[in-house]
Amino acid sequence: MSVILSRLHFIDFARTYAVFLALLAHSLETTGVIDRLGSDSLYVRQFTRTATPMFVFMFGFMIEFVYATRARASGVESIRWRLQVRSFQCYVGYCLTSLCTWIGGYQSAYKFLASLAFFGNSRFGNILRVYAVILLLTPLLVQLRLRFGIRFVALCLAGVLLTFPWIVELKAVDFGMFNNPLNVLFGFGPPRRGPSVWHSLAFVLAGMLLASSLTGGAATLRSAFSRFYVHGLCLIAACALFWSVMVHDSPAEAWVKFAEFTYRGNNMPGYYLIGIVTSVVTITLCSLAIGTRELPRAVRFFLPLGLSSLLSYTTGNVLLNLSGSAATRIDPAIYMALFFAGVLLITKYIERMPYYGVANELLHLRLPRRASPVPER
Repeated sequence: MSVILSRLHFIDFARTYAVFLALLAHSLETTGVIDRLGSDSLYVRQFTRTATPMFVFMFGFMIEFVYATRARASGVESIRWRLQVRSFQCYVGYCLTSLCTWIGGYQSAYKFLASLAFFGNSRFGNILRVYAVILLLTPLLVQLRLRFGIRFVALCLAGVLLTFPWIVELKAVDFGMFNNPLNVLFGFGPPRRGPSVWHSLAFVLAGMLLASSLTGGAATLRSAFSRFYVHGLCLIAACALFWSVMVHDSPAEAWVKFAEFTYRGNNMPGYYLIGIVTSVVTITLCSLAIGTRELPRAVRFFLPLGLSSLLSYTTGNVLLNLSGSAATRIDPAIYMALFFAGVLLITKYIERMPYYGVANELLHLRLPRRASPVPER
């Protein structure tokens, strides 16, 4: 016997928070605020550095919460086409962001063209190529998850984490012209980037594990939330166990390297372990503060940022890249107010924009509908 979960408003809030935090981090860099703060920027970056882990974690959360639930009810084929379209949309968003990086003067035409084949990078858009690849793998991941249960996801997470120390050893290996694509896919080779597709699976799988506590069939809503908190504690405990083996820095040193680019740039295990823990803590706090309670109207006004995360994230990064050096000549507070207002308005009223119909035909756009999964019986 199971209960149909009420609308879990805290998930909408957590998704919106993840997108907002990611765009905030990018806008602070674009306006030069981070550079102006100097060493004091560490106080800001230790907050904004959690944006990417949370963003990818919620991506995995929604794979379990929406797609696995739908596949359980209607079969994997019912989600395959949508996931392929979503992958294509992510790649288009990545290419568009990279194009605007070139137009804004942040990279050359050669690097723009190289980025299209993963031989280069896109300013603020690299996570979209990670999504594009993982979404192509998601039907198989969901199929195996439904066949072997959530323990399969847990074993995959452990397996991915265990490979991290081996991949770190390969950072010194020069793969020549393949350094960039191998770095994008697996974190191999000299380039300082991250997270790679392989490393990002740690966030995705952790998000799926936590979400499974809400879709696994609970007798009451209270028991579903109790299991949610137990899963969260288990994830934190597992990260602590892996930490004791893989990370040799003190907690204070590790936190600084996490806030800076050191851990992320080199795809170090500490970045992913801290990222999982901060994501679990953040979404747990959201659930405690909000749960199933209806959000205030003022908060609901901003929810399209999270409910249509691909659109809002791509739109934000496009605007940031197009602004180029002009962003540093405007008061940061005014710039960011106008920036977020623009992103929100475009996201909310995209259907009214010129040529929306043409774009919809080409990209199969779909306005977000808040999912309310039915736990398995």
